Amino acid sequence: ETINHLLSYINKEMKSFKKTGSTLSVEKTLQKIEKAVDSNKSEDLLKVLNRSRRVAEQAAERIDVRYVVPILDVILKRIEENPRSGNHLFPWLHAILYYHCTYTSTIPDLRTKLTFFHRLLDTRANTYTRLLKLNGRLALFMELTRD
Repeated sequence: ETINHLLSYINKEMKSFKKTGSTLSVEKTLQKIEKAVDSNKSEDLLKVLNRSRRVAEQAAERIDVRYVVPILDVILKRIEENPRSGNHLFPWLHAILYYHCTYTSTIPDLRTKLTFFHRLLDTRANTYTRLLKLNGRLALFMELTRD
């Protein structure tokens, strides 16, 4: 249930990303991901993960499962450290959870790793609801004061 909730929210967030990507850029992205994970350089990995939505989807679909956990760790750590700067990572998180759902469901501490992210999504959803209510009230006020 939690993963489905996360996937649906991330899917909504991903709509704003470009849908461009070639096979060559996907291959290069995969190579850079493997190099960054193998060398244990999270900053290099974050640079690589700053790609378009299509590249994220295609690369995540083809990535070896041994890279899934390190990528998830880096993404979730970045979002936990600075939630506002992690929006470009949503396509990657969504694609990894989607394409590697069977594998990620076997990770024993995945629920613990996703706890902060789940709370963050709940907070954003509640804020969004309150903003919609405020927008409705403002529209009503503007309509009433127009006359």
